[in-house]
Amino acid sequence: MYEINPLYSFEKDLLIFPIYGNGELLMYQGRYFGDNPDTPKYLTYGYKGDVLHLIGKHDEPTLVCTEDLISAVKVSTVMNAMPLWGAHMPFKQAIRLSKRFNTLVLWLDMDKAKESLKAASKYAGLFNEVKSVVTEKDPKEYNHEEIRTFLRK
Repeated sequence: MYEINPLYSFEKDLLIFPIYGNGELLMYQGRYFGDNPDTPKYLTYGYKGDVLHLIGKHDEPTLVCTEDLISAVKVSTVMNAMPLWGAHMPFKQAIRLSKRFNTLVLWLDMDKAKESLKAASKYAGLFNEVKSVVTEKDPKEYNHEEIRTFLRK
């Protein structure tokens, strides 16, 4: 099981999500809140393809993958979720997930709609069903009922 203990760097205007497994730092992602338009919104360090940070304790065999941790936490109140720490999932990671879940839902941001559809096609042979959800806003910006509605479609 992975642990998350968020930190904030006032010096860098960065909310940091370190991910530990067995007491060892595996990776971390920072969300930038500063004013510099040249700094990326998210900074990720470490190999995220090995991290299956599953959130939620739902019995259904469905997993919703989101781009970021905060969205995954929000979706996990309705269904099992996992952050991709970006917009891509390595094939090896999809294989590992297919052993635990029958259905994969990829919920990526509007600007990643094409990538989401391509990924859904790419992973179709691994799962009983692969769905792509594309919405105007991030999952974290919707309430629980709206999330349920998007996932039922």
